[in-house]
Amino acid sequence: KIKSARRTRKKSGKYISSGAPFGYQKDPADHNHLVIDPNTAPVVEYIYSMAEEGLGLHRIAKRLHDEKVLKPCYYKKEMFGRFIDDEKMYDWDSAYISQVLHSPVYAGHII
Repeated sequence: KIKSARRTRKKSGKYISSGAPFGYQKDPADHNHLVIDPNTAPVVEYIYSMAEEGLGLHRIAKRLHDEKVLKPCYYKKEMFGRFIDDEKMYDWDSAYISQVLHSPVYAGHII
C-alpha cells in the first residue's frame, strides 16, 4: 500500500522527498509542494548566471568562496541546528555546483 500511495502521488506531480532542494522550501500549507526560498534562491540564480557567462565549476566555486557566499549546509544548520565547522562555511564543492546545474528541479521538472 505504501508503494502504491507513493506511485499515485508521483503520477499526480506531487513532491514526495523529505527535504527541499537548495533554493526551495516546502510549502507550509502543502508539504507535497515546493515554493521558492527567498533566502537561498538568489544564490542559485547567481550560480546559473555565472554558468551562462561560461565559467567552469571550479571557477564558480572559487568566486563563491571569494565573495563569501554561504554554502547550502550553513542554511541547514540555521534551520535544523546541525553543527558545521565555521571556517569552512564558504568552501563550495564543484560537485555540488554541478549537481545544482544539472538538476531537473531547477528547470521546473519534478521527478
